[in-house]
Amino acid sequence: MCRDLDRIHESIKNLKGLREGEVKIWVIEAVVQAILPRIMTDFNENYPAIQFSINSESSDRTIEAIIRDEIDIGIVFNMGDRPGIEVIKRCAAPIQCLVSPNHPLAQHQSLSLEDICFYPIALPVSSFGMRQTFDKVTRSLHLHPQSIVNTNNLELTKAMAIAGRTLTIGPKQIAAREIEQNMLRAIPIDNEAMESANIEICVHRDRTLSFAAHQFLKHVCREFN
Repeated sequence: MCRDLDRIHESIKNLKGLREGEVKIWVIEAVVQAILPRIMTDFNENYPAIQFSINSESSDRTIEAIIRDEIDIGIVFNMGDRPGIEVIKRCAAPIQCLVSPNHPLAQHQSLSLEDICFYPIALPVSSFGMRQTFDKVTRSLHLHPQSIVNTNNLELTKAMAIAGRTLTIGPKQIAAREIEQNMLRAIPIDNEAMESANIEICVHRDRTLSFAAHQFLKHVCREFN
């Protein structure tokens, strides 16, 4: 009820031409660092009075927050269809192997999951969409990854890979800076499920967004690649 009242108050303000409001977004960590700042900066030029509340959360927690109407928009990884959730846009984000240029696998053009599981690996925790995809595929192949780090911080998984002894996984979007600086290399994984992973922009199927959230949703879907 409180959220509905907030939307009504925002609608009244926007009918007066004030174009104000707050957008509540939960996103996967990769998007916070690599993609969202540019998109928000561009949006702010046209809507300087709209404010943002942004949390970095796992895909599972974000979907729960949308269902409970705690947030307006969620950006998640490879969650597929969920009851009550509408996926507004899907963007290709294949899960790749991220390794130091000095790692034994660094010169390969592509890798199998068997190759990856032979080496120590730093992984995100099981609430992350990419970890769920990785676990599902490796279990189906009866593989046993040498996971030496499990963390909810993707910066740590990347740092472990940069150090050289371990590798990690993720879409290359999460390591764009490190790849550009030749600290990491992104190598495709030869597996259909890993190659077909997506980043998804989601809202609740049955709730009307506020003016501010609706305008930002249109903008983020247009700009997100």
